[in-house]
Amino acid sequence: MNPTTIDFGILGAGTIALDHARVAVDLGHRVVAGSTRSPESPRWARFKEEFGDTRFVADGRRLLEDDGLDALIVCLGWESINEWLPALLRCPKPMILEKPLGLDSATLAAALDGAGANLDNKIVGMNRRFYAPLRRLARRISEGGLKAVEIAHSEDIGHLIERFGQGFVPHVMVSNACHILDLACHLLGPLTIRAMYGFDEADYGTGFRSCHGLLETAGGVPVVFAFHADDPIRIGIRCRFNDHTVWHLSPLEALRVYKGYDIEEPTKGMNIRRYVPRCVEETVAEATFRPGFREQMAAFARRDFTIAARPRDALRLTRLIEDIQSAAAG
Repeated sequence: MNPTTIDFGILGAGTIALDHARVAVDLGHRVVAGSTRSPESPRWARFKEEFGDTRFVADGRRLLEDDGLDALIVCLGWESINEWLPALLRCPKPMILEKPLGLDSATLAAALDGAGANLDNKIVGMNRRFYAPLRRLARRISEGGLKAVEIAHSEDIGHLIERFGQGFVPHVMVSNACHILDLACHLLGPLTIRAMYGFDEADYGTGFRSCHGLLETAGGVPVVFAFHADDPIRIGIRCRFNDHTVWHLSPLEALRVYKGYDIEEPTKGMNIRRYVPRCVEETVAEATFRPGFREQMAAFARRDFTIAARPRDALRLTRLIEDIQSAAAG
């Protein structure tokens, strides 16, 4: 694969596929072939409005065998990935594979076992690893002094049912919470479950369970983990250090560092004393394109996989998620 100009094929034509195609072209590459369910689909029509020279391929599996393509971008729907996974991982072409990379660890492990050396040139689309705020927090963690971590995530389950159907509900954590848990593992290393509590969300009639519990790093740092339905919380990762600073990724595109607080005296309209955390540093991800996509694509093109998530990272993450779900089920 020549990083100067890469001829990409793309599987899928949804919003994420468009975002990948935009950064590829911005970096001087080409998206020469694409496949989706129908050339008459609204998604393909929208894709062609921007990338009119991209030829349509009816059978997406032909892209895996097309010698005219240097690499593939895979943006398949959640309901298709398990079926496609063995062929994708056996294919020798370099790939960016959007998550989830498989809906369960057994399917993913079997596909990885059959892939051999073809895994060496594949990354998983965990674009948040490439955020500048994330890299800043990673540097701080590497300096030591981490005391405790809090991870908070929430999902609008009703909205997800409207978009993807009832069958999607069992896969919400592996498909949607994977980003924040991947970042946690990327920052903190392997996590062990110490305690986990599950809560049935009967409102949806789906058997979906929220969970709340305690994880722990290999170095003994406690990690509070909360994953709830429709919880009006600040989604993010909060890290406390022994220099009395708190580093908070929330949203994940923004990092704020707090040290100490300012006291606001009572006023006529608010007759109580307030203690306001003092922000001493702020870093926000660049967002000309979808944040992290350009940096991820550039690293992929030059075969620099130092930061990127790899297929075996996805397997470890999927197993952690299944362990959390099992513990929360009691």
